[in-house]
Amino acid sequence: MSWRSEPVGEIQLRVGSDENLQRFAGHLGYTVEESARGQRLASRAIRLLTPLAKRHGLTELWITCSPENAASRRTCELAGGVLVETVDLPAESDMYARGERRKCRYRIDLRSAGALR
Repeated sequence: MSWRSEPVGEIQLRVGSDENLQRFAGHLGYTVEESARGQRLASRAIRLLTPLAKRHGLTELWITCSPENAASRRTCELAGGVLVETVDLPAESDMYARGERRKCRYRIDLRSAGALR
């Protein structure tokens, strides 16, 4: 693996536990530049953020992605997420307005021993 000095993606931790975060947006959002994909960077970043999420009092993390996004679904699974369900987005949501219709909901239990890896 060669090391880069420029950013190859970004990750956001959304602290809180309202219905929109838990059901539709998720506690974590991430992107990886196309040139850096396939290196499991997003799943590593998720695992690195779990101690910070715990310090903010979260006991679980919800990650959502589009059902047809196989790479993102695999990222959720590699990070320790368990698929709970696929939900329809409400018509009044920003994501719906952007053309998205459904989200897979993955849950990571931060109380389990594996959540610290």
